[in-house]
Amino acid sequence: MALLLLAGGGGLYLWLLQSLPQTDGERALPGLGAEVEVLRDPHGIPTIRAETMADAYRALGFLHAQERLWQMELSRRIIRGRLSEIAGAATVRMDRFMLAIDVAGVTERQYAALSPETRAALDAYAAGVNAHLDDPGGPLPPEFLLTGIDPAPWTPTDSLLWGKLMSLQLSGDWRNELLKSKLLQRLPPERVAHLIPSYSESPATLTAAEVAAAGDAPARVARLPEPPPLLASESASNAWALTGARTESGAPILANDPHLRLGLPNVWYMARIETPELTLAGATAPGVPFHVIGHNGTAAWGLTTTHADTMDLVALAADPAAPETRYLTADGPLAYETETVEIALRGGAVETFERKRTIFGPVLPDQETAVALQWSALADVDRTPDALWRLNRARTVEAFRAAAQQFDAPVQNIFWANEAGRIALAVAGRHPLRAGGRTGALPRVSTAPDAPWEGVTRPEDIPFVTDPPGGLLANANNRIVTEALSPYRIAGDWEPPQRYHRVRELLDAEPGVPHTLARSEAIQMDVGSVFAREATPLLLRAEPETELAREALARLAQWDFRMERDAAAPAIFSAAADELARALAEDDLGPLFEDWWRADPGFLSAAMTDHPDWCDDLRTPVEEDCRWAATTAVERAAARLAERLGDDVDAWRWGDLHVARLGHSPLTFIPVVRWIVDRPIETPGGDHTPNRGQTRGAGSADSFAHAHGASMRVVYDLGDLDDSRFTVAGGQSGHPLSSQYADRLVDWRDGRYFRIPGRSGDIKQGDFSRLILHPE
Repeated sequence: MALLLLAGGGGLYLWLLQSLPQTDGERALPGLGAEVEVLRDPHGIPTIRAETMADAYRALGFLHAQERLWQMELSRRIIRGRLSEIAGAATVRMDRFMLAIDVAGVTERQYAALSPETRAALDAYAAGVNAHLDDPGGPLPPEFLLTGIDPAPWTPTDSLLWGKLMSLQLSGDWRNELLKSKLLQRLPPERVAHLIPSYSESPATLTAAEVAAAGDAPARVARLPEPPPLLASESASNAWALTGARTESGAPILANDPHLRLGLPNVWYMARIETPELTLAGATAPGVPFHVIGHNGTAAWGLTTTHADTMDLVALAADPAAPETRYLTADGPLAYETETVEIALRGGAVETFERKRTIFGPVLPDQETAVALQWSALADVDRTPDALWRLNRARTVEAFRAAAQQFDAPVQNIFWANEAGRIALAVAGRHPLRAGGRTGALPRVSTAPDAPWEGVTRPEDIPFVTDPPGGLLANANNRIVTEALSPYRIAGDWEPPQRYHRVRELLDAEPGVPHTLARSEAIQMDVGSVFAREATPLLLRAEPETELAREALARLAQWDFRMERDAAAPAIFSAAADELARALAEDDLGPLFEDWWRADPGFLSAAMTDHPDWCDDLRTPVEEDCRWAATTAVERAAARLAERLGDDVDAWRWGDLHVARLGHSPLTFIPVVRWIVDRPIETPGGDHTPNRGQTRGAGSADSFAHAHGASMRVVYDLGDLDDSRFTVAGGQSGHPLSSQYADRLVDWRDGRYFRIPGRSGDIKQGDFSRLILHPE
């Protein structure tokens, strides 16, 4: 029996190896206008040499299907609400949400409104994907074997779905409205504003007047269930651009590291395209024909998330005469647009529900009260694919601005530089125009006159900056738009600025010393924490009673505020910051505490200084002070760490807790298989360091695990774009049995960058594989 099992396992392994992509030789790719050469470097990064961009897009679609077919299949199933065909009842709630907001239906209408050039690129790409599906040259990847599904042909609108999924994950304001609505059921507005600082120079948006204008909408919205976990928003990124006056080469430097949820395969597929018309190099997204981040031989670009407020929740007032079929507005009752929708489950079962739509947007499912989602990304026209097509070709500031004006959703900060020495920043995307000066901080009832939007901002009104006097543009998701730059309200809640402050410290250090690529790399890898520097003195007010807590506090007192994985202090600080938030707010929030629990820099500082009433524990008869809060936090943190790491503080290491799990979806959920497909790796950094090591968050399982961070890093040299440097969190292949599945992972963690081959002599015979794609 053992020999039979061994032989069977060996046979299965050899059979699965046949699903690895063909990288050498020749094969037909129907529809090509001429032969295409694909040269892959030893790590699998392709250089696609084609006579036309249409052939290049077709070839890229073929390569994406070769390397990332399961990733593409999973992404489109998420947006189309078809996960339950694989996972059964476990994902019905997720599917119902996606089908309710009907993003897939919206993309069908949006595709028809795109330019002919963009549609032609999407069509060519889809044809390349389908050429692989028609003749994969062996079995499909192992995920298809395990799930038993057969992928349907790829459509051009499938490529639009990736952008919609990113828009949904990068647009988190509706979650803020939901959380604020819940908190307002327990606390007055000013205390809710303490818990969720806006980090805005504008007046506070969570005022008594705003709460009064919201009416009973927050109370009704507060009954909504939490969004599906897959849609949790943890977006962040860093980017900066320096003019040649500040660099050693005399040409601009542009750096970018987009922060996304970490997992395998990596979000990005690195690729270089060479045609007589255009050369492109950088990061593509499997499922999409365009370079999302990259350079075109003349100009380079990168992205950070703006955190724009492009969503509103509307509590629908039922028409008493027909509560199931009509809702009330300021202009009278209106009928729901309804449709019966089916959810197919694994095994053949089918569930149905009524999809409803209003003038505000789709009605969210699974709720006690009817609430509609108003979201700019659900408009029938979304020109973001047109914008990417143009951005890939933009070589001048004017062309870049014209491309940025085409962006609709998600709203992004686009950093741009060219070899002529220009740098620019566009806050690209459409923002709602709300009636009567409404801020959008809280939901509205459908009968409120200011509930409907008046429209969206005009393309020509996007905030746009070129060549600033100081020679520097930078952002780390902090507030980027001032009233002087834009007459429109972009957001009410911004990310904490500590990460940005650290980036600026390092960019402005050593004035007069020219900036280099190596210096930008070092900033991207920096693990210094301004948050820790600001908050540690708050914790040092503690007077712990146990020896373990006193030892832990001594480590904090000697710390340099760097989140190094071999040090104990980062673990102590992270645990103590979480526990300080608990000591301050758990008594006030009661059962809502777990929904909010976060070590927010603004809240901790304000509560321990300007608003010390937070330090009193309302559950006790005595009045506690902030020294008590600090002491409680350190004592609890030390006990919590001892449970995980033992009683010897000298042996505590941040890296033992701060591990990027890098699980594979869905194979990570299968016992034994996860040992083969997951690649856990301990990492430095923390929630507010430039080298971001965002944890899962206080109160969650494995709360210190590194869940979110730099999906890639790039530093462009506009004096020599072929010398641009990259790192990626994983590898090129999505196949768990490929040697290129996660071969860049340690280099990503340790800050070893690579170049995408492009210089003369980069491609060496013997080191590179060569695949010739020819017309059928």
